[in-house]
Amino acid sequence: MKQFFTATAIAVLILCFGCGSEQPADEAKEGVVLKQSSETAGTSDRAAGAAARTTPGKYAVKSGILHFEAIDFVGTHKEIIYFDDYGRKECHERFDADGALAETRFCDGKQLYKLDNEKNTAYILSANAGSGTEMRFDKNGFSARQKEKYHYQDKPDMTIAGKNCEAFYMETGAGKTVFAGWSHITLYHNQETKFGNIVRTATLVEENVSVPQNKFEVPAGYEIQEAY
Repeated sequence: MKQFFTATAIAVLILCFGCGSEQPADEAKEGVVLKQSSETAGTSDRAAGAAARTTPGKYAVKSGILHFEAIDFVGTHKEIIYFDDYGRKECHERFDADGALAETRFCDGKQLYKLDNEKNTAYILSANAGSGTEMRFDKNGFSARQKEKYHYQDKPDMTIAGKNCEAFYMETGAGKTVFAGWSHITLYHNQETKFGNIVRTATLVEENVSVPQNKFEVPAGYEIQEAY
């Protein structure tokens, strides 16, 4: 049951901000699509588009391997994120407390998959996903209305895995959360929920390294099925 609540809380965060989206959870549930320029048209749309082009992709770093330590309701576990092509390709591996691989999600730049290694099956979670598996950190990506509604606050810079990170605080349906990031990469979040805290902290950042491309591919012999 605790694992279910942990997965649910994380899923809501991904719904809020994952894969490059800054749409808060309850607005997503209400069917309201909010963009960075949703409150005004014309020049604000063009400004938002220009801001989005300041980096070649989701991240400002072409490739990397991120090592995380996570604490949730169940205990402590490790996660590794692989990314390439500025975050368009991304793979999220979660390990259990014993160090065994427990979950794999990846984006090949076009589709988002989840692997079931027991059934040798790859489930397509989204057929139109070109921005990886993780949230893009962008503290300047929220409108004034979003900041007011979700009680946005700037937080002091943090040093995470040797990187000087900007930080901010927001309250959403997923809980009260502090995010910190560097080069648009989220390296820390501390999410306070009614079931307890979920803390995810990067311990090592390997930037601009060669990443095995099979991390973004369906393994040979796996059946591909739609999950939606």
